Amino acid sequence: MHYWIVDPIDYEYYQAHPDHVRVIQKVVDPISLRESLQRALAYSTDLHQKQAIYEAEAQQYYIDTLGMFADYDPNNTEHPYRASGDGMLWTGVYVATQAIRYMVTGSQEAFDNMLKSLDGQILCWNIMPDPGQFARTIRVHEDISPGSNWIQGQGPYAAYDYLPGANNDMLKGYLVGFLWAYLALSQAGGHQNHIDTMKTIMLDLVENFDVAKDHRINECYINMMLALMEDDLTKKYRYMVKYQGLWQVVQSWISDGNGARYEYGISDWSGTHLNLQSLLGLWLLTDRLGESDMHSDVVHGITSTLDNMRHTRIGLFQLVMSTLGDFSQTPPELDESLWRLQEFPAPKMSLMDVDWRLDPHFCMSPWPNLPWKGDWTENDRTQSIRAYPLFEQTPSGFVFKDAAFRYKGHEGHMVGGIDYLFAYWFARYFGKI
Repeated sequence: MHYWIVDPIDYEYYQAHPDHVRVIQKVVDPISLRESLQRALAYSTDLHQKQAIYEAEAQQYYIDTLGMFADYDPNNTEHPYRASGDGMLWTGVYVATQAIRYMVTGSQEAFDNMLKSLDGQILCWNIMPDPGQFARTIRVHEDISPGSNWIQGQGPYAAYDYLPGANNDMLKGYLVGFLWAYLALSQAGGHQNHIDTMKTIMLDLVENFDVAKDHRINECYINMMLALMEDDLTKKYRYMVKYQGLWQVVQSWISDGNGARYEYGISDWSGTHLNLQSLLGLWLLTDRLGESDMHSDVVHGITSTLDNMRHTRIGLFQLVMSTLGDFSQTPPELDESLWRLQEFPAPKMSLMDVDWRLDPHFCMSPWPNLPWKGDWTENDRTQSIRAYPLFEQTPSGFVFKDAAFRYKGHEGHMVGGIDYLFAYWFARYFGKI
């Protein structure tokens, strides 16, 4: 039986003594101090203080000069930002955090942050030479070593490099970022150029990118977004006819929760994050478009999928589903997901190597992680039978897509809190914090 540990020990103590580190029932040595410090970094701040920490870090370290999500290497003075191969997806999530932050608070800083990263996403499309293509990420031009996947842009984009390889995951970066950005731009008024550019990109993708014109959820979703953004009634009607027809194809899938499953410690963890983003986006789109029957299908799917994923503590997934589903009373997952946010160390400092096999209570799972990949003889797919609190794991740049039963990791540099920011601002937007 796989299970998830909830460990609130010392939460109240650290809330009252945020400058302390307390070691309990261990010899005080460098290892126990570091372990205790991880807990202190999580429990000595409240949810609002964590948001402020991660917000400042994002612009200082994790959003590069082009607005793209990246890692930061303080030892590289010439090129301190290290582009992320999944930059489009996480940049889209960051655009969403700042859009929601603006809609909740009216912060001009948030609006400017959103536009900077939205422009980065747009550049990922502009820089590509062929229709229906976009970059996984971009960077300021560097010398490209032989065998590298990086390609220098041409003509007006020669000052940048791009990484090809657009896929479904990266497409979600556009869908998430563009939807929330549009809602924020509509609230602010003006900025029609940005809205028109987003429409142009989505039209290109749904006409020329096979993953976008999948005759299923992606194509349906994009036509909904085009209908929402379009002022021309003839064009809007054409998009409506398209997505209403596609809905007949995807309705049963949506009503069943879009495929999220959890069995014996196994789930498609990164796919679960993409799934929740799809359901959240469809909830917003059907609501804004006034499609009441379709909205009911989405709500039913959200309600069903929380039941499918019961007995997990991913955090963001439970937060979104328990907020937007139709329940006779508030599910316990809502409070559990908010407590999961309290487990985030702030800042996320990778202070130590982690290997729980050294603990006498450790038990290895009998199942490999992601068994359908069939590669456990070449890659390490082992996992624990227990899921540890976030402050007892090596920090991750986006924990909500990680395998939950990780038991080891290596000391490294700090990582950002964009994952936390999305959950926090979602909860603020829907009044849960």
